[in-house]
Amino acid sequence: MLPRPLLLSLVVLIQLLTATAKADTNSQTQLTVQLTDGSRLIGTPDRTTPNLEIATESFGTVTLPWTRLTSLELRKETTQTLVRLANGDLLRGHVKQPALKMATLFGRLSIPFPVIVQIQVRQAGEAGRALTDDDWDALPFPITCDWPGPKGQPSIAVESAVELRGHPVRTKTAVPFPCEWQCEVRCLSATPQGATLHIYFFAPGPRREAEPNTTLLLSLSGELTDGALHLRPILYQAIGNKRQSRELWAGRSQQVEIGKSYPLRIAFGDGQARVTFAEASGVAEGVTADYREAHIQLWNWQPTTQWVVKNPYVR
Repeated sequence: MLPRPLLLSLVVLIQLLTATAKADTNSQTQLTVQLTDGSRLIGTPDRTTPNLEIATESFGTVTLPWTRLTSLELRKETTQTLVRLANGDLLRGHVKQPALKMATLFGRLSIPFPVIVQIQVRQAGEAGRALTDDDWDALPFPITCDWPGPKGQPSIAVESAVELRGHPVRTKTAVPFPCEWQCEVRCLSATPQGATLHIYFFAPGPRREAEPNTTLLLSLSGELTDGALHLRPILYQAIGNKRQSRELWAGRSQQVEIGKSYPLRIAFGDGQARVTFAEASGVAEGVTADYREAHIQLWNWQPTTQWVVKNPYVR
């Protein structure tokens, strides 16, 4: 028989391991489900279906716990499901379960997979992370934009940078909101009128070819004077028609060099946001958003200018 002190230590160790195992369950997993009619549901996976089964051509049927997933995209045009794993791997296949069972504020629901467009998966206490080229979706030039000049070229994402060439890019999955966003920005070229970079934060829903209307917008805009670019950060809030935007805060104009990187950061809090650009920082009051998740979209509003957004990080 084990000595009493050793036995007590063993019991404590088992209790700790059991608590850790219980913590690593689907009760710590949050699902955000977007439906074909535009509805959005938030809940946790039902205890009776802790895993997702995907039939693939390469590996046969693969069983995946929800704790190892970050998102699912159900593509109607190909009837395939694109599954993104937490380690960055991608799987293509077909969901074998007829319906998604989840617990919500309305009770337990069973949602047929054919009416699901996307499922975003987030673990409780999940920390922030750097965004890579695999996190961005290149969009067409918005049909709702009345820009009269050239439309620019499709933007590209390579490793930890996004090169904006006139067309917008958007995160494939939404992030918990409020959030903190930070990056480095570099203007590659400007026109005699200057250059503008827009960073949008908005709830899931807008079509790929349309500009988001209801949004928070952080804009870097300025003029080119004697070969030097003077940029000013401005935070707007738009409700409905974006042309009715309300300016929440404007920082001071700063001279920057074409081709040089400068830090940019915005941290949303309770009714306010702190914006830092280059060497200046300020707080915007009156920031309101009734959504719990947000997509992030980057766009150089003037298609004749080019920008690079480096090392984007969100938390």
